[in-house]
Amino acid sequence: MCQNKYNKMEDEEETLLDQLEEKEHKEQLKRINKLQEDEDSKKQQESYAAQTTILESVIAQL
Repeated sequence: MCQNKYNKMEDEEETLLDQLEEKEHKEQLKRINKLQEDEDSKKQQESYAAQTTILESVIAQL
């Protein structure tokens, strides 16, 4: 009887640890995705700034 309870507790502990690892992994993926989105946005802003500079230069020559 006690052994069954002990085994059940071990199983529950393992399940909780697995759930915790999965949650931490998902949170890490979210942070990585956020960093990638921020980097992409920064690159896009830099690209727009460069294009604006080029267009301003072309317009000034007209």
